[in-house]
Amino acid sequence: MIPSFTDTDKQLWLQNFANKLPTYNVKYGVAAADVTDTQNGSAYFTYWLNYQNQFNDYLRKVTQYKTETRDGIPDGSSAALPATGVSAVWKYRCIYRSSDEQVGQWSDTVSVTVSNGA
Repeated sequence: MIPSFTDTDKQLWLQNFANKLPTYNVKYGVAAADVTDTQNGSAYFTYWLNYQNQFNDYLRKVTQYKTETRDGIPDGSSAALPATGVSAVWKYRCIYRSSDEQVGQWSDTVSVTVSNGA
């Protein structure tokens, strides 16, 4: 049975291989161009894997924001207040939703000044 590896496992293996290949290329007859191609391929794969991870993190945060906008902040959670002694203006507007579909028009924006009096 061939073990399945994650993209991160494969990226680590490829990076290790690309880093060590120059040590063995002459001994095993690997052309310098192939060594360069392997190192470039490793860097390229690493770039896209990092991009995908960042994108997935961003997508998770956008989805959480969308859900909180629709349903409110979960019980036991709170929005982060500004630093002590600092105030901020939070702006809100809302719209009615029915079966997860927008109904009507957005309300006027309401501004609320918040501060951390702790």
